[in-house]
Amino acid sequence: MLIAADNHVWPVWAPTWLRDQVASPDCSGPGGTHGRLRQLAKWLTIYFSEHEGATARWLYHAAQYCDRDVPSDELDRLLIWAENLFGQGHDISERRSALLSQRARPDLEEIYAIASAGPDLAEYRASSPQRLYNSPQRQTVAVLQDWSRYCGQNDPLICFGADDRFWTRPFSAVRNLLHVHAQIVPSPMRSTHALTQSGTLSEHSKAGTGDRAFLVLEFDFSKTTPKGKPTVWAPLLQRCEAEWIAALDIQAALLAHLASERPLWMTVFSGGRSLQGWFPCRGEDEEKLLSWFNTSALRLGACSSTRCISQFVSMPDGERAPNREGKSVRRSIVYYDSSFYDYPK
Repeated sequence: MLIAADNHVWPVWAPTWLRDQVASPDCSGPGGTHGRLRQLAKWLTIYFSEHEGATARWLYHAAQYCDRDVPSDELDRLLIWAENLFGQGHDISERRSALLSQRARPDLEEIYAIASAGPDLAEYRASSPQRLYNSPQRQTVAVLQDWSRYCGQNDPLICFGADDRFWTRPFSAVRNLLHVHAQIVPSPMRSTHALTQSGTLSEHSKAGTGDRAFLVLEFDFSKTTPKGKPTVWAPLLQRCEAEWIAALDIQAALLAHLASERPLWMTVFSGGRSLQGWFPCRGEDEEKLLSWFNTSALRLGACSSTRCISQFVSMPDGERAPNREGKSVRRSIVYYDSSFYDYPK
């Protein structure tokens, strides 16, 4: 099993030969490291065209196991080249600007100041208007009933599963099964099947996803890459650890801070090292919403992949797929505020 640093699993529908190259790229050929990554960028773009962020995820994963350090700029250029090779990209300069905004350097000083002010994770849980954390029974059905109500649909189509296997079904048909799954698309689907960008019929696609109802922000901080090299987060994490502020404490403080800018419905623990905050946004102007995402959330270290409307996120109170140690973890609901129904007025 191939697992990325952010705990995404290599999907079963993607070819094993490509998985093997991502896991252990052969850079001994005439083109060396750059040539091998160029080929990987092409094939990853072909197979993952519908899954925003997946091509970059697996290309960056492969780069960690090459025979030299590969700068982010080099990988960004390969991604732009591959997307335009198949007509999936925009104008080169426009796509370059988009990549730079997605990988904008976070403001570590501002993040540290927010983390120092708190709340920490325990205080954040205690501040929740409704206490669902560690409830004896799973709250998936109750929470998704609220989700349906906010979306204005009696029986919405819900896309769930994981990166490797997924389904779109009416909520009423699967409601009692959802808690055993790992992921969900946070907005209702338009149809059970739709065409992907590569022209195949799928139960998970951008075309099949309805209007955005929630923008989910995820934070995922780690000190090192898979090869043990320091990440951009290493100095921040070391500084905070010296003051007994853990990574999840930082994320809790960031979500509390962002909740002062716009309403927050729910925060879900991924079961690993990240928190995901669900911000209601039904009926909002998409351009203004993503402007807030780019200027506020990315500056504070949020992952860029969840800007995609069809991006899978953690199933509320669901079950995370087994990690590298083979353990499954409950994706508990850390924070919950049912007053989000009132937004927008």
